[in-house]
Amino acid sequence: MPELKATTHPSRKLLKRILAVPHDDEAWTELAANYSAMADIWTHWATDETDPHDYVAPVAAGLAHISRLPWCVEVSCGTGQATSLLTQHCARVMTTDINESMIRKAPQLPGVHRLLADVRRMPFADRSVPLLVGLNAVPHIEEFKRVLMADGCILWCTSFGAGTPLHVEPAELLEAMADGWVADVGSAAHGDWMLMRRATAHVRI
Repeated sequence: MPELKATTHPSRKLLKRILAVPHDDEAWTELAANYSAMADIWTHWATDETDPHDYVAPVAAGLAHISRLPWCVEVSCGTGQATSLLTQHCARVMTTDINESMIRKAPQLPGVHRLLADVRRMPFADRSVPLLVGLNAVPHIEEFKRVLMADGCILWCTSFGAGTPLHVEPAELLEAMADGWVADVGSAAHGDWMLMRRATAHVRI
């Protein structure tokens, strides 16, 4: 597992600002710029400097608890390390990222539609998305609640657990979703996953 100095990483500091003040536009802009600057090396780093299987293992573990779905949305998809797993579980995958430089470097896969989109303003109708997936991603709670179906789920994963710069403690994220949400949590390889749904939603597990 790589040592990313997560607790002092610039991304962690910006993420904390965003969680505290979701409309901190300056923090969002700076975070997007940081990852745009890493686009040229991101795929190499994720596949050559880490174990590719371990990197996405939490996504695979979380998906094992969800029935097959017609489609899903992947947020902060980057250069697409987790996308191929989603195609095995959903007939259609809409991947989104704010960085065009990242999306352009993602592989073209059948059934995958790549969208340049800000997680704060996703191009989906209210209560239309059955599953939102994020791997090492940045959450926007208000927007997630808007687009998710009444019985939809959120699968939130990190590759290296607390050692991931973009890491939110599961309890903190569930608390941010507010009352009426429940979660199943687990770990895989070096990372973790959390499957969140409304308490009244039909359980797909």
